[in-house]
Amino acid sequence: MFKKLLSGLFGSQGGGNTSTGTKAAEPVEYKEYLIISQPDNQSGQYRVSGWIRKPDSQGGAQEHRFERSDMLPGREA
Repeated sequence: MFKKLLSGLFGSQGGGNTSTGTKAAEPVEYKEYLIISQPDNQSGQYRVSGWIRKPDSQGGAQEHRFERSDMLPGREA
């Protein structure tokens, strides 16, 4: 009983997550930032998400992952 409750709260390995990763789009440069759209396919709809990166002078980059609650019917919508 507790195993089912805990797997429902925290997810399970083979369970009901219907999210699938999608390929990232080409980066768009804005000021000194790169914005990379990577919509997340969830049950036939797409969640608005991606990365914002700012390359630094040492060859690394600062980055932030964003995910909005918006769901769209298609990847390009």
